[in-house]
Amino acid sequence: DTIGALGQKHVSTPAIDELVHGGTSLTQSYCANPVCSPSRSSLFTSRTTSETGVWTNGHSIRPEFPTMGQHFRDAGYDTVFAGKWHVPACYPNSIEGFQVLSSGIGHQGTVSDPLVTDGCVNYLYKRDTSNPLLMVASYMQPHDICEWLRLNRMDPGELPYPELADELPPLPDNFSSIPEPLPEGIAKKHAGLEPRHGNWSHRHFQYYIWSYLRHIEMVDAEVTRLLAALDATGDRDNTVVLFMSDHGEGMANHAMTRKGFLYDESVRVPLIVSGPGVQSGVVDRSSLASGLDVFPTLCDFAGIRAPSGAKGVSLR
Repeated sequence: DTIGALGQKHVSTPAIDELVHGGTSLTQSYCANPVCSPSRSSLFTSRTTSETGVWTNGHSIRPEFPTMGQHFRDAGYDTVFAGKWHVPACYPNSIEGFQVLSSGIGHQGTVSDPLVTDGCVNYLYKRDTSNPLLMVASYMQPHDICEWLRLNRMDPGELPYPELADELPPLPDNFSSIPEPLPEGIAKKHAGLEPRHGNWSHRHFQYYIWSYLRHIEMVDAEVTRLLAALDATGDRDNTVVLFMSDHGEGMANHAMTRKGFLYDESVRVPLIVSGPGVQSGVVDRSSLASGLDVFPTLCDFAGIRAPSGAKGVSLR
């Protein structure tokens, strides 16, 4: 819902749009758990979060489950990682199974994401091409919306930038779709979010959506740089690019922000695959996909066996 080529009229995402037009997008794609670390533990092991032991942030993946990096390295791949790891450390200097290219400089995308791209681009230009490559570029954006929410928690009663008045996107159709009485879990979540504490007006909700889409454009700018490097090195035509997120964002649906709940907006994520052997310009709105499927899917494209006990399936 935040990608121009998939229908969002209030955002500019030329790089992600290029992946959409040149590949296959699955719109019914869901993360394994709508919290950062649990979702990432499933992405990199194809195991449920109850298996990995990462049921909330701050926990490590159980060592008996090989990660994507370990599995691909054992299959003869060079495996490199740049950016946010967060299982459990956010930006560690070493990750089992991966060569760390860039560890970032903090939990903020505005300063760390360009360094992630720098690490990946520099590696692409200098790497030894005798081995196949698995590269993970793990960007923080649009996660900085969490900082924006803290800074703009209170509705001041007027737009901080009045000139944006005609640019604000509309509220979602289900903005007022809040069942009464609220289920206990959703009621607790509502009570802890910024809109309830800050007495948000409809206009402030719109300003938040507008701001979130600007964070989307920030990550698109980094994807632009990374794809340009693939083109410049001649690797683009021999590379499968898989783009996704570890969780969603409330975006004012049901008058909610952030993540960590089981409405679609928190758990549904983009999943775009582009490259050799992938149909171009396909938007699949019916096939169900999960973060658990990413690891087996990449294994299928690489021609290697998925790890024993993987809970996901190849989407190829």
